[in-house]
Amino acid sequence: MMNFVKNISTIILIIFLTSCKSKEVTSTKIPFEITNATYNYWYGGREGVRGIAVKIAGTNLKKKIVFNTLYYKDKKAKIYTEIKENKLLLSANIDTSNRRIDHKNHASPQEEYGNKAPIKPKYNLKEGEAVIEYTQKNKELFFKITLSKKEAVYYP
Repeated sequence: MMNFVKNISTIILIIFLTSCKSKEVTSTKIPFEITNATYNYWYGGREGVRGIAVKIAGTNLKKKIVFNTLYYKDKKAKIYTEIKENKLLLSANIDTSNRRIDHKNHASPQEEYGNKAPIKPKYNLKEGEAVIEYTQKNKELFFKITLSKKEAVYYP
């Protein structure tokens, strides 16, 4: 009887561990040609307001896909897609502002109740690297891209 319970426990553990697979960069071949991929830091007119703008231009989009999320360093942002005459433009704006109106800092931990826990980064990305998440034929796919840095933009 003890061996039976041990075997069942082992099977359940194996099923659990194989079903909890993390998302990886699964696609090395992207479904279009990249003509330009850049990022730049931007700074707003108010103290603490800033972010990163990512723009990816491409051509020859051969398959019907939906671009979902861009991951950059430890942040993520929604991808906005524009397609005109076989030209593709993907853009994402990553908010890196240090002004958080939904976060309370206080000497008493009870006063900080309701703050959201920090989100652990999904990928270990370096400066200038990004991962694009997209959906094709109801399947979630990812690919990694290298971006070139442009000059920062300062808004009044």
